[in-house]
Amino acid sequence: MKVKEIIKRMKIEDKLRLLTGYDGFSAVRLDGVATGVQMADGPNGVKTKDGSATCFPYTCLMASSWDRESCYELGKMLGAECRTAGVDLLLGPAINIKRHPLCGRNFEYYSEDPVLTGALASRFVKGIREEGTATCVKHFACNNQENGRWALECTVDDDTLRNLYLKAFETVVTQAKPDMIMASYSSVNGVPATENAYLLKTVLREEWGFEGVVVSDWCAVENLSSAFQNGLDLEMPGNAKITVPALQKAMENGVLTEAEIDGKIERLLRLERFVKEKPQTATVTDGEVLRKRTAEAFVLLKNEGVLPLLRTEKLLVVGWRAESPRIQGGGCAELKTKSQSSPLAEMRKYNENCDYIPAYELSAEKLSALKKYDKVVVFVCVSDKNDSEAFDRKDICFPAEQTACVETLCRHHEKVVVVMQNGSAVETRFAENAKGLLETYYAGSYGGGAVADALFGKTSPAGRLAESFPLSLSQVSSNANFGAKKKIVYEEREFVGYRYYTTYGVKTAYPFGFGLTYCDFKTEEIEIKRTGAYEFEISCVVKNESAFDGKETLQVYLQSFSPFQPKLRLLDFCKVAVEKGGKKRAVIRLDKSHFERYENGKKILLTGKYAVCLAKSSEEILAEERVTLEEENLSIINEKTPLGFFLCNEKYRATALKYFEKAIKVWAFGDENATGDFEKEEFLKNSVYNMPMRSFVYFANGALDEEKLKKIVEELKTL
Repeated sequence: MKVKEIIKRMKIEDKLRLLTGYDGFSAVRLDGVATGVQMADGPNGVKTKDGSATCFPYTCLMASSWDRESCYELGKMLGAECRTAGVDLLLGPAINIKRHPLCGRNFEYYSEDPVLTGALASRFVKGIREEGTATCVKHFACNNQENGRWALECTVDDDTLRNLYLKAFETVVTQAKPDMIMASYSSVNGVPATENAYLLKTVLREEWGFEGVVVSDWCAVENLSSAFQNGLDLEMPGNAKITVPALQKAMENGVLTEAEIDGKIERLLRLERFVKEKPQTATVTDGEVLRKRTAEAFVLLKNEGVLPLLRTEKLLVVGWRAESPRIQGGGCAELKTKSQSSPLAEMRKYNENCDYIPAYELSAEKLSALKKYDKVVVFVCVSDKNDSEAFDRKDICFPAEQTACVETLCRHHEKVVVVMQNGSAVETRFAENAKGLLETYYAGSYGGGAVADALFGKTSPAGRLAESFPLSLSQVSSNANFGAKKKIVYEEREFVGYRYYTTYGVKTAYPFGFGLTYCDFKTEEIEIKRTGAYEFEISCVVKNESAFDGKETLQVYLQSFSPFQPKLRLLDFCKVAVEKGGKKRAVIRLDKSHFERYENGKKILLTGKYAVCLAKSSEEILAEERVTLEEENLSIINEKTPLGFFLCNEKYRATALKYFEKAIKVWAFGDENATGDFEKEEFLKNSVYNMPMRSFVYFANGALDEEKLKKIVEELKTL
C-alpha cells in the first residue's frame, strides 16, 4: 500500500504516537503500519551489545586522509556491518566545525574547514546508504563545545553561520541526500535548535530541499508544540505519555494542523520503507583494505632521516600505549570491538629485534643502555579524561610523564620517533628534538597493524592535517569566547583555524593541509587556466621520484585581498595516487558554486580581485593566478572591452586569438610572425589583457578597421 493511502487510514492518535520514539533507540513502530527503525550510535562503528563490531578509524583520522573514495569505501563497509547487526539507521556522521581545539568532541568531527568536511562526509554518507542503511547527520547546528551543551546559547551572525557552520550541512544535504538531520541541544541566536524555524524550515527544507526526517538530539526538546510547529518530525527518545497529549492540545489550539502532521508521518514512513527494502549487496569489512586506508591517513609531521624503520635495526619501543593503544574517544559512540591490534606486536612481525619498556619513567641504567639501539620509538596518548562527549578537554597536552619521557629520550638518543594517539590538535613542542613525529589520531581496530605498516614503509603515510596545530591555546582566535556554560558569542566570525592564522600571520606548529610522505613528489607543468567567468581548470603533473608507491594531496585556495574576508579559503582538493617512478596528471575544476558566499544575509557570487592558488598546505602555495571575478554581462562587450576578458575565457579565447593574434604579436614583438609567447612575460601579458580591443587596430596592418571590429563584437556576443 502506498504511504499516502496508509496515512489516510490512520487515526490521529496513532499519527501522534509515531512522532516520538518507541523506546531509547527505535522509532516508527506501530502495529499494522510500520515495523520500526532501529538506530545505533556511530560514526566509527555500529554500537552492539555483544561487542561484535569493527571499530573503524575515527572521523578525525579519516578527515586527514583528504580522500573522498576512502571515505566512501569505509562507509560501505560500515553500512554493511549495520545491516548484519540489525541496525537500520546510524546516528552519524557528526559534521560540526572544529571551532576550538578544546572541544571534547572534536575527535568525532572532520575539520575546521566546511569544504573538506562536506566533501568527505558526503561520500561517507553515500557509501552507507548504498548498503540500505540510513544515516543521521548531526548536530544542526553550532554544537562546537560540550560544556553546557544542554542549554548553551550561541550567538553568531548570519553570514558566519552560513559561510562556516552550515556550509558542510548544505553540501551533505544537497549532494548525499541523508535520511535524517539531528537538531542540536544548542540555542542558535536565541531560539532552541529543535524549535528553530529559520534553521529547520527556511534553510533546511525551503532552501536546501531536504526531504528527510528532522529528529531531536536525545531529551533536547524544551517545548513540544513549538518544536513540532517549527520543523521537528521526531522526538527522541520515546515519550508517548507526555508527547501525545501535548500535541493533541496543540492541535486543539490551532498550533498544529493535521496536514502538517501528515507531512511528518509521510517522511517517517518513507524512512521506514527505505531501510526495510534493503538492496542486494556483497560488501564485507575487508581487514586488509581497512588497515591500508588507516595507514594512508596517518600524518607524517616530521621525518629527519629516521623513517621508515628498517627490519635490520635494533629498536627500542617505549610506552605502554604501544601495547594497549587508545583506538577511540569517549561518550555515546564509544563501542566494544571484536578485535584490537597491538602496534608493538605488529612491529615485531617486521623486526623481532625490538625491545620494549612499558614505563614512561626511565631509570639511569635504562638511559645509559640507549646507545645500543639504532632508533627509539615512543608512543604517547592523551589522557582518558580528554576527548569525550559531555565535557571539553582540559588542555591540548599529552600527560606530563609522557612528554617528560620524550624530552629525556631525545637528550640521550639522537634518533627518537614519536607516535601520537589523540583526537584533536595537540601541542607538539615536547617533541621538537625528536627526529620523527607520526600523527595516528584514533586508528580503530586495525590501527596497530596500520602503525607498523607506516613505520616500516609498507604503506607510505599520505595524510594531511584537517585542522591547524597551534603553538599554544593563546593563539586560537575563539579562545576568549569558548567554554562558558550559558552564552557563547562567535565574535571571531569566520576567522577560525587557518582562516585566522593566514590572515593575521600567526605562526602555527603545523598548518592546515600539512603532511609529509616517504615519496619524493615533484609537481610540474602547473597551469591555472580560466575557462569562464567563474570557471577554472587547475592542472599539474605529479611525479613520484622515489621507491615508494604513494598519494599526493593537492589543494586549491582562493586568496582574498579584502580586510573583511579571510585571506585564504579552501575551494577544492584532490588525492592523486602515483606509483614509484611514475607520474600522473591531476586536474581540479572550479565552477560558480565554488565562488558563492553569503553577505548581508544573501547568497552572492564573489566579485573583485582575488588569486586562485594551487597549494600543498595553507602555508605552502605552489602557484597562483590573480583574477578579477565578475559576472559575465554581454552588454559590456563592445569595442572598448579589454582583450583579456576574452583571452581568459575558453568560450571566447579561440575566436579572439583568430582575429587579434597577429596584432598582438606586432605590438609585443614587432612582427606578426614572431614565435614568442606574450603570456609568459608578466609585463606583456598584463598589457595585452588590459588594452581595449579597439587599440589593436593600430597594429593589425590594415586587417582590422572600425567595421570589422563591430562584426567581431557581434560574433563574440553570440558565442
